[in-house]
Amino acid sequence: MIQTYLQGRIFIYQAVTIRFTDTDSSATTDVVFAEHVSFDTVDLFAEHLQTTVQAVGGNFGDWTFSVLTASEASSVAGTLKIGTGNAGFQVDFNQGGATTGTGLRRYLGHNSDTISTGSSTYYFASKVQASFYPERGALSVVRNSTKYDRIQMMTIGGHSFSQFSKDTLDLPIIALRVSLQFNTEGDDYGELKIFELFLDAVFDYPNGGEPFSVTHGDDVYVVWFSGGDVVLEYARMIDGFNGAWQLELALETYTEN
Repeated sequence: MIQTYLQGRIFIYQAVTIRFTDTDSSATTDVVFAEHVSFDTVDLFAEHLQTTVQAVGGNFGDWTFSVLTASEASSVAGTLKIGTGNAGFQVDFNQGGATTGTGLRRYLGHNSDTISTGSSTYYFASKVQASFYPERGALSVVRNSTKYDRIQMMTIGGHSFSQFSKDTLDLPIIALRVSLQFNTEGDDYGELKIFELFLDAVFDYPNGGEPFSVTHGDDVYVVWFSGGDVVLEYARMIDGFNGAWQLELALETYTEN
């Protein structure tokens, strides 16, 4: 079955400097994020960390950053993993004495502003706040329609002008219908509760917000909810059986996959 998962974006609302220290060589490198930088997915954020740190060379050339797509060790899918390939390391999310990294590391699922480990592999304390990895893949991801917004202007004199032809820089707005399926066994209807926590993290965390992403197999869609109201209506997949429910998400995206 094709895997489907959802991730919130990462928005850096205040400048952040994260320092990485390789214990074996005592070398350090800083990764600096300017104010208002954003990443559409946590996967892209991890990829940026890996590319930036590996570019330093030396022992840092072996460092990896990734987000688990399945349980590993004692960590669940959606957990950030750091590997050095050689020795222990340290991370300071608030390098320079600022506290702007605290909100970011909470969003990423870590419980303190520093990491110090003698192991070459480290898993964050919990999964990324805005992440949802259901046990079952989506039943379908359907592209319903494509539209282009048009501009209409009116002058003070009462004349109106409308744009009818597509500009070369126009981005299509694509309507998506994503049909998720949930395992409702467990506390608070199982995955339904986890999905609600995902939505809370997307809309409540300063480092989150729309858009968020839907990954379905090899396709990644950066999406937002269609319309002004977000209405979630669950349906049982089999009449009389409460163990599996279905949810249709009406979304829009600029992504053409």
